Amino acid sequence: MSGALRDYFRRLDRHLACPRSLRRRLTAQVRRGAEDYLRERPEADPAEVARYLGDPAETARELLENLDPEELRQARQREGVARRALVAVLILALIGVGAWGVHLWSTPKSVEVTEVLVIEREVE
Repeated sequence: MSGALRDYFRRLDRHLACPRSLRRRLTAQVRRGAEDYLRERPEADPAEVARYLGDPAETARELLENLDPEELRQARQREGVARRALVAVLILALIGVGAWGVHLWSTPKSVEVTEVLVIEREVE
Protein backbone atom coordinates (compact mmCIF):
# COMPACT_ATOMS: atom_id res chain seq x y z
CA MET A 1 0.00 0.00 0.00
CA SER A 2 1.35 3.40 -0.90
CA GLY A 3 2.18 6.14 1.60
CA ALA A 4 -0.85 8.23 0.59
CA LEU A 5 -3.28 5.39 1.30
CA ARG A 6 -1.46 4.43 4.51
CA ASP A 7 -1.84 8.02 5.67
CA TYR A 8 -5.51 7.99 4.66
CA PHE A 9 -6.22 4.88 6.75
CA ARG A 10 -4.30 6.29 9.73
CA ARG A 11 -6.46 9.41 9.64
CA LEU A 12 -9.61 7.32 9.19
CA ASP A 13 -8.62 5.22 12.21
CA ARG A 14 -8.13 8.38 14.31
CA HIS A 15 -11.62 9.62 13.40
CA LEU A 16 -13.37 6.34 14.23
CA ALA A 17 -14.42 6.92 17.84
CA CYS A 18 -15.39 3.36 18.69
CA PRO A 19 -13.85 0.27 20.28
CA ARG A 20 -10.86 -1.26 18.55
CA SER A 21 -12.73 -4.37 17.34
CA LEU A 22 -15.32 -2.26 15.53
CA ARG A 23 -12.66 0.14 14.27
CA ARG A 24 -10.79 -2.77 12.66
CA ARG A 25 -13.97 -4.09 11.04
CA LEU A 26 -14.97 -0.67 9.69
CA THR A 27 -11.47 0.04 8.39
CA ALA A 28 -11.47 -3.37 6.67
CA GLN A 29 -14.71 -2.42 4.90
CA VAL A 30 -13.13 0.76 3.55
CA ARG A 31 -9.99 -1.17 2.52
CA ARG A 32 -12.15 -3.61 0.58
CA GLY A 33 -13.76 -0.63 -1.15
CA ALA A 34 -10.32 0.70 -2.10
CA GLU A 35 -9.25 -2.74 -3.36
CA ASP A 36 -12.44 -3.03 -5.44
CA TYR A 37 -11.81 0.42 -6.91
CA LEU A 38 -8.24 -0.56 -7.81
CA ARG A 39 -9.41 -3.83 -9.39
CA GLU A 40 -11.79 -1.89 -11.63
CA ARG A 41 -9.23 0.84 -12.38
CA PRO A 42 -5.72 -0.64 -12.12
CA GLU A 43 -4.19 2.56 -13.56
CA ALA A 44 -5.55 4.65 -10.65
CA ASP A 45 -2.93 6.30 -8.45
CA PRO A 46 -3.20 6.36 -4.62
CA ALA A 47 -4.36 9.98 -4.55
CA GLU A 48 -7.25 9.09 -6.87
CA VAL A 49 -8.23 6.17 -4.63
CA ALA A 50 -8.15 8.47 -1.58
CA ARG A 51 -10.40 10.96 -3.42
CA TYR A 52 -12.78 8.12 -4.29
CA LEU A 53 -12.96 7.06 -0.63
CA GLY A 54 -13.68 10.63 0.48
CA ASP A 55 -12.51 12.71 3.41
CA PRO A 56 -11.46 10.38 6.30
CA ALA A 57 -13.44 12.39 8.86
CA GLU A 58 -16.58 12.31 6.72
CA THR A 59 -16.15 8.60 5.94
CA ALA A 60 -15.72 7.84 9.64
CA ARG A 61 -18.82 9.85 10.52
CA GLU A 62 -20.90 8.00 7.91
CA LEU A 63 -19.62 4.61 9.07
CA LEU A 64 -20.46 5.39 12.68
CA GLU A 65 -23.91 6.72 11.75
CA ASN A 66 -24.71 3.48 9.90
CA LEU A 67 -23.56 1.35 12.79
CA ASP A 68 -26.20 -0.34 14.92
CA PRO A 69 -26.34 1.64 18.22
CA GLU A 70 -26.87 -1.56 20.20
CA GLU A 71 -23.78 -3.14 18.63
CA LEU A 72 -21.74 -0.05 19.47
CA ARG A 73 -23.03 -0.06 23.05
CA GLN A 74 -22.18 -3.74 23.49
CA ALA A 75 -18.70 -3.30 22.03
CA ARG A 76 -18.01 -0.35 24.33
CA GLN A 77 -19.31 -2.34 27.29
CA ARG A 78 -17.05 -5.32 26.43
CA GLU A 79 -14.07 -3.02 26.04
CA GLY A 80 -14.85 -1.38 29.39
CA VAL A 81 -15.09 -4.73 31.15
CA ALA A 82 -11.80 -5.86 29.61
CA ARG A 83 -10.10 -2.61 30.64
CA ARG A 84 -11.39 -2.87 34.24
CA ALA A 85 -10.28 -6.52 34.44
CA LEU A 86 -6.80 -5.58 33.24
CA VAL A 87 -6.56 -2.77 35.81
CA ALA A 88 -7.71 -5.16 38.56
CA VAL A 89 -5.10 -7.75 37.58
CA LEU A 90 -2.36 -5.10 37.53
CA ILE A 91 -3.42 -3.78 40.94
CA LEU A 92 -3.45 -7.30 42.41
CA ALA A 93 -0.01 -8.00 40.95
CA LEU A 94 1.32 -4.75 42.39
CA ILE A 95 -0.14 -5.56 45.81
CA GLY A 96 1.35 -9.07 45.65
CA VAL A 97 4.81 -7.83 44.71
CA GLY A 98 4.61 -5.15 47.40
CA ALA A 99 3.58 -7.66 50.07
CA TRP A 100 6.36 -10.00 49.03
CA GLY A 101 8.87 -7.13 49.21
CA VAL A 102 7.66 -6.13 52.68
CA HIS A 103 7.91 -9.75 53.78
CA LEU A 104 11.48 -10.04 52.49
CA TRP A 105 12.42 -6.71 54.07
CA SER A 106 10.95 -7.50 57.47
CA THR A 107 12.07 -11.13 57.77
CA PRO A 108 15.13 -11.35 60.02
CA LYS A 109 18.15 -12.58 58.20
CA SER A 110 19.41 -15.51 60.19
CA VAL A 111 22.92 -16.68 59.66
CA GLU A 112 24.06 -19.84 61.36
CA VAL A 113 27.74 -20.52 61.73
CA THR A 114 28.31 -24.24 61.49
CA GLU A 115 32.07 -24.38 61.32
CA VAL A 116 34.93 -22.09 62.16
CA LEU A 117 37.83 -21.93 59.80
CA VAL A 118 41.05 -20.68 61.30
CA ILE A 119 43.80 -19.65 58.97
CA GLU A 120 47.23 -19.27 60.48
CA ARG A 121 50.30 -17.90 58.91
CA GLU A 122 53.72 -19.00 59.92
CA VAL A 123 55.90 -16.16 61.10
CA GLU A 124 59.56 -16.47 60.27
